[in-house]
Amino acid sequence: MTMPADAPAGRSIPFSMERLDDSLARARGNLLGLQVEDGHWRGELEADSVLESEYILLLHFLGRGGEERVQKMARRIRRLQLPDGGWAIYHGGPPEVSASVKAYFVLKLMGDDPDDPHMARARRTILELGGIEATNTYTKIYLAIFGQYSWEKCPAVPPEMVLLPGWFYFNLNEMSSWSRGIFVPLSIIWAFKPQSPVPDHAHIPELLGPDAVKLLPVDSEHSAIFQCLEGGGRAMLKRIILTASGGSLRQVPKERLASVTPEEALNHPTWNMGKKITIDSATLMNKGLEVIEARWLFDIDVKHVDVIIHHQSIVHSLIEYADGSVLAQLAPPDMRLPILYALSYPARLANSFPALDLVRVAALTFEPIDRERFPCLGYAYQAVEMGGTAPAALNAANEVAVELFLSREIPFDQIPLVIAAGLRGHTPRDAGSLEEILAADREVREQLVKAYPGTMRQVS
Repeated sequence: MTMPADAPAGRSIPFSMERLDDSLARARGNLLGLQVEDGHWRGELEADSVLESEYILLLHFLGRGGEERVQKMARRIRRLQLPDGGWAIYHGGPPEVSASVKAYFVLKLMGDDPDDPHMARARRTILELGGIEATNTYTKIYLAIFGQYSWEKCPAVPPEMVLLPGWFYFNLNEMSSWSRGIFVPLSIIWAFKPQSPVPDHAHIPELLGPDAVKLLPVDSEHSAIFQCLEGGGRAMLKRIILTASGGSLRQVPKERLASVTPEEALNHPTWNMGKKITIDSATLMNKGLEVIEARWLFDIDVKHVDVIIHHQSIVHSLIEYADGSVLAQLAPPDMRLPILYALSYPARLANSFPALDLVRVAALTFEPIDRERFPCLGYAYQAVEMGGTAPAALNAANEVAVELFLSREIPFDQIPLVIAAGLRGHTPRDAGSLEEILAADREVREQLVKAYPGTMRQVS
């Protein structure tokens, strides 16, 4: 027998018909007291904001989004917003990501400014909860209908599942009536994938979060890392190893670098690149910039990004796991391959590019980096450690230095000195906006123009 909630602990209350009759009489009296004079009962429907959000979306889908009741529902959604910015799915509950995303989307659709305080709070809370990627299947399908999420990323609900026989471990007859009532229409929607456009101001890419959009690298080294991680995953990743050809001057003695001409530096033995990147390859600044890129693209501490010399440019990069296993991506030195993979991802397309013949290659060699010969690589690591706008300052100083060399205003071995001066003269600040980054770039260029007044450079 279930005990009353107010029963004293450890004490039983004996059952009696008198107590049962008394309880029923009091319950009956309470219900009769709530009855309206004409005989019916009514009460306010206590619900979360999801009903209003979904109904507004339905009316928009039907082309009836301008009705007055839509504005009334939007006002109720605003009233239900929690102090921290989210929306709960039950009274007194914490913010829930699916309800919050729907409410935020609907309010943008209704014209609420995303910079308004209530929208800013909502956005912050939603991202803290995981953003759109953390929402449930229903929410993702709603968003896909209105062009805010990819149908390809929505969980599959194929209508053919209704044909599964009764003996199969999963079939329609084994579902509850509520589940069947949801599954069948949901599968029809998934099959047809309807679209209902919304105005540009209502789009919500800001709720996708930093991990929702997959960036596909086209540089050979980062494409190699990406492909290795696709195969091995991120768990227990120990370090990333970038490979460098060594550049056009790898056989030139260090003492002769001061007399190297631009023509010599531009004569790369493996890659056919533009002037600036070819000089970067000779100083290894290109590899320094790739270190910075890898740090952010793969969200890894720069201390776990290494660089080695690999003259053949066949092994484009490697990754090492905690157990000592190393994965590498090998291919001929042809930029068309990583570009093709990015364009066709996740598929791999057959092509007529020259195939890799390891027998013909015969040998693959690897060497450590001589940091004294290639100080620019160290400046890149330094810029990452400095943080903020320091990498932007590094890049600006490098572009100025390369231009000075190509215009024969400084010798090759002074390129690192110019870069060091630009980085040393910059005080890093927060790189929270594009404006701050561009300002840092401009300041370093102007600083170096003053140091080398004979050069004419665009600094704006």
